[in-house]
Amino acid sequence: ADLTYGEVKFSSLARILSEDLRRHNVELKGTFYDLGSGTGRGVIAAALVGSFTRLCGVELLADLHNAAVDVQKVYEHVVAPRLGLEVEQEVKFVQGNFLKADWSDANVIFINSTCFSKPLMEKIVKQAVKLSPGTCVVTLTHPMVSPYFDLLESKKYDMSWGEATAHIHVRTAKAMPENEKKAQYWSKRIPGQGNYGAIFDGYTSA
Repeated sequence: ADLTYGEVKFSSLARILSEDLRRHNVELKGTFYDLGSGTGRGVIAAALVGSFTRLCGVELLADLHNAAVDVQKVYEHVVAPRLGLEVEQEVKFVQGNFLKADWSDANVIFINSTCFSKPLMEKIVKQAVKLSPGTCVVTLTHPMVSPYFDLLESKKYDMSWGEATAHIHVRTAKAMPENEKKAQYWSKRIPGQGNYGAIFDGYTSA
């Protein structure tokens, strides 16, 4: 079920980002990640409605990743030049397992987690604890259950497969206990003009 795929509706995601997040004073700037990014709709929606300077989609399945790269080319060469963007953007799509990537430098994260299993959600939450206070994480259907995150809002939206609830979380200022800091990340940088947090090659247990 973890690899079951469904497309988010562009209009619904744009509303989540531009209306719901802003209503909670979440700034749409800095670095945006879409974990399980499919064909790239989440990254492109964030690029259009936000002021993010770095946007990265991470997708495990090769066919979906390749489709996202095609979308990226159209966006960068056809769409973006016509928009008169106020900030310079770097858009990246990476194929790999997002659990083996370091996305701790994120400001906003979107996860289409509707078909994710409970064990996978628990792994995501465990890794998300390493995010900086104030980082916003949006999940679909399954909320993040953690004392390190506040659930700001849950709201239903139409998606390609039917209705899904978008859960908006923010990382609290609560410090992570030393005995929970069990993973140290190491990786190559994502190739490109900007330095993302890290990419794939994995992590080692401390």
